[in-house]
Amino acid sequence: MENHITLAKKLHVLFVDDERLIREMVSDMLSDTVGHVSLASNGQEGLDFYLNSLRPIDIVISDQTMPIMQGLDMLEKIKAHNPTQKCIMITAHSEAKYMLRAIEIGIENFIIKPIIFDKLDNILYDLALKIEQESQ
Repeated sequence: MENHITLAKKLHVLFVDDERLIREMVSDMLSDTVGHVSLASNGQEGLDFYLNSLRPIDIVISDQTMPIMQGLDMLEKIKAHNPTQKCIMITAHSEAKYMLRAIEIGIENFIIKPIIFDKLDNILYDLALKIEQESQ
């Protein structure tokens, strides 16, 4: 079996955040870890991209608080469309209501800001391994 770093390089990640600087910073970091990164600036844009992407998306990473459509609302719609979709929620809010809703929706991981990139890398490696195992 391939190692987790090689597996992560096969991933297509959709990162959704309304703050341009965060999108750029996280995109740069993700580009070092995964093979392909797509970006969206709000939940509606992320959902539209997800549903219309010609290249399958392996992992969706989303901020919670955004204009037009919140992150959890978008992820709930994505999970309804594809219950096996791997999702990571990133938020500045550590309130239990967000975490409980994320669990109910079936979100794989929940990260409280600020983003610690080593932790995100480890989550991506773990999900890459899980995706590989599920595909066999």
